[in-house]
Amino acid sequence: MNGQSGVNLKRGQSFRDAAFMGIMRWAFYNRLKEEQPNAGTAYGYTAKSTRIRNGLEKDQAVDARCTGGNPRAIPLDAIYVQKALRRCNSQTAAKASFSQGDQAEALMRQHCTEKNQAQA
Repeated sequence: MNGQSGVNLKRGQSFRDAAFMGIMRWAFYNRLKEEQPNAGTAYGYTAKSTRIRNGLEKDQAVDARCTGGNPRAIPLDAIYVQKALRRCNSQTAAKASFSQGDQAEALMRQHCTEKNQAQA
């Protein structure tokens, strides 16, 4: 093997971002647990196994119900989606001829239209 391990890692690869997100996640969870003792954590495999066990299709709303422990709940007719938009971006503001508030509303209308067309 001439002294090489066979693992292809770049020298100097940093895991700082992943470590930071892990620390922030647990700090957030511990703070939430202080204020809401019933709070808990969930993982993607939990939602997936519950979805498969109940024969449900893959969808964000279905995964939310599975994670919440009530996969057979009757969903609402309306699903509200919130999308975070970057603010104070001078490049976007220079290119756009409308305000960011209008941009959010336009994105929301587009998403609802696409969702309704897919269901029809």
